[in-house]
Amino acid sequence: MEKTKPDHWSTAYQNDRVKLIDAVPLDAPLCIIVEPTNVCNFKCLMCWQSTEDYKKDGGPFSNMDMKLFEKIIDDTKSMVEKYGKIKLIKLYSTGEPLLHPQIGEMVKTIKDANICVNLEITTNGS
Repeated sequence: MEKTKPDHWSTAYQNDRVKLIDAVPLDAPLCIIVEPTNVCNFKCLMCWQSTEDYKKDGGPFSNMDMKLFEKIIDDTKSMVEKYGKIKLIKLYSTGEPLLHPQIGEMVKTIKDANICVNLEITTNGS
């Protein structure tokens, strides 16, 4: 069997791109961002999370409760039944998603729900 080389990420991105000028107004979002945690294990100099003001006033710092996560997925299922799959669900925001002790369960829940075309996790890689 001949091995095929996958598309470069930028080509793959362009092939599946939705031009908003042709798609608006949207019936449903193209992308949903879920923040599993706002806790980060880095304190990067360029990040606002490292500032003294954020340390003092930014909390509470915690992981998303799984009941809330499951509600988000259930609500998304209802929307998908009406409008079709979400193009992308991203697990990330101000924290490091891999710090959530149930991140694997979150990924499995999303995949089992069959509510999106693509699923991404943005991580600092540590």
